[in-house]
Amino acid sequence: MSKEKQISTDSFSMKKLTSEQLGELCDVNAGYIRQIESGRRLSSFTLFINFCNALNISSDYLLEQELNFAKVVDDDIYSIAYEKVRKLPPDQIEMLNCIIDAVIKKNGD
Repeated sequence: MSKEKQISTDSFSMKKLTSEQLGELCDVNAGYIRQIESGRRLSSFTLFINFCNALNISSDYLLEQELNFAKVVDDDIYSIAYEKVRKLPPDQIEMLNCIIDAVIKKNGD
């Protein structure tokens, strides 16, 4: 089982939500939720935020197992980055999401 699936499944079960229910809360269909959960699709940054809000959990909680540097970086850096990102318009947030995906992909090679 992939880490993404573990994170998603753990988060869903904590709130006792099905893919259908989470999809309704995030305004996407359940099939798309299952594709993200299985790792076949990537979530947009906006949808990721919707997941966090729907599940009432922090993004740090969902990402902590994925970020290798999370253990050595102070939590303050997350707060600083969050404050910067939340001031961006949606199109720039989507661009930032693409940049992050590219960095992650490059580091995975």
